[in-house]
Amino acid sequence: MKRIKNLTAILTFFLLTVLIVGLTFFFLEQSIITKVTPGYYFNPISLSTQIIFTIIVLMLISIFSIHFVKRIRLSINGVLIVSLLVATLVMTIVNVLSIPESRTLSVKFLDGTFHDVILTLTPAKRVTSILTLIINIAFIYFIILVLPNHPNFLTIIKFFVATIALVSLAAIVYSLVTEKEVILNILKHGYSRNGEVPSSFFNNRNPYASFLLSSQVMMVFLYYLTIRKKSHYLYFWLQIPIMFGIFLTFSKTNIILSLALFFFVFYRHMWHLYKKGHYRRLTIQTIISSSLLIIVFLFRVMPPLETTLFGKFLHQMIPEEIFGVGVSTVDTRIKLWKYAISLIVASPTTLLIGDGTHIARYFYQMRIDQELGHTLTYGFGDYHNGTIEVLHTFGLVGVALYALTFIIIVALIIRRRKVNRSLAFFVFISMLIFIARSQTESLSMLLFKSEGIMASFTFILPFLYLNKIAHNEGFGKTIKKR
Repeated sequence: MKRIKNLTAILTFFLLTVLIVGLTFFFLEQSIITKVTPGYYFNPISLSTQIIFTIIVLMLISIFSIHFVKRIRLSINGVLIVSLLVATLVMTIVNVLSIPESRTLSVKFLDGTFHDVILTLTPAKRVTSILTLIINIAFIYFIILVLPNHPNFLTIIKFFVATIALVSLAAIVYSLVTEKEVILNILKHGYSRNGEVPSSFFNNRNPYASFLLSSQVMMVFLYYLTIRKKSHYLYFWLQIPIMFGIFLTFSKTNIILSLALFFFVFYRHMWHLYKKGHYRRLTIQTIISSSLLIIVFLFRVMPPLETTLFGKFLHQMIPEEIFGVGVSTVDTRIKLWKYAISLIVASPTTLLIGDGTHIARYFYQMRIDQELGHTLTYGFGDYHNGTIEVLHTFGLVGVALYALTFIIIVALIIRRRKVNRSLAFFVFISMLIFIARSQTESLSMLLFKSEGIMASFTFILPFLYLNKIAHNEGFGKTIKKR
């Protein structure tokens, strides 16, 4: 009876967590999109619906905090995080309310000339900005401070991570079934710059590839959680189908980081064999892995081997064109960064404290449209750089707090590493992968969009897991709420 009661409590907690995450993701996505952002399943939600969603999410978080978590335990670092969240909330709301309905800025265009850019702000967008900020801050509070205090937190983290991994595998199967012709065409004829690529049940290939990379990191997290069990090899090999799915999307950044993660896990495993003195296994695995890499390299670059069936296949799957596409993609991103930076520095207030959640994207899009003379149709206010989006939204003050958060996480990883060194090292690596991703995609730590938050989970959830274990072992001082 006690076991059933405990299982029911865990299931209730898990479902409520999924509900809060799902509603938050839906709100953040559907409150920022417009007609220039194609492919979404739903229309943008109205202002009245946004208010209702905000009330529901806040109520759920409150109910969870009061009913399911009997005692909120905050460490000294937790108090600091709450202080930073409250300071950000107050500063941004005051800033949003003080932005004029219309203002003209002298902005430097890409050709080097200065032009007046008119930025207009309706009351509805101002309200949406505040609601989005409240939802985002409440969600961070829920994930970072409320969730870890539940007695079944460690079990639920495993459930949540396993669910993400299973959904990714389901997305790949769905893609193989519904996009069979697209995939066969790629395997038969290779990648074409203007050709179709799989997107599964996502709106385009980039979110699909990003989600798969996040899932691969989660799979590696499960690998390290079971490192002392024989089953941990299963999670290592389950990376392969996920990597295959990423490769088919030809998302360059995600492919590179996916390969980097795979080789990190494999060669750290080799180092572990060396330290344990398993020289026979080390030698066999080194020979096999090195041979595979050499074979691929030789068949791809050596003229006599390039004409073979396998060589032709490699040329189709890794064409010369892909490198040119990569260069042009970087050039496009640099142009977008210049658009954003030129707008940010045009206003001292924006540079210092930003333009606020949601509003920054609208102003950024207005600035681009006025320079081009028409609406930019691919992506609404897409910075393709998480740090620049934080800068435009919260200014230099926000960037400083953002950087401070990473510093705090690194400091805690160093302090908690004695509990589980392998897991601590993984958390650090996964954080570096996230930072690398966020420099070429609009991904910010637990901010703005579901894609960025999902990417954040790849190191935030393992970090919270590590921190919880440390607290259970008695590490760190706590402030107990009576």
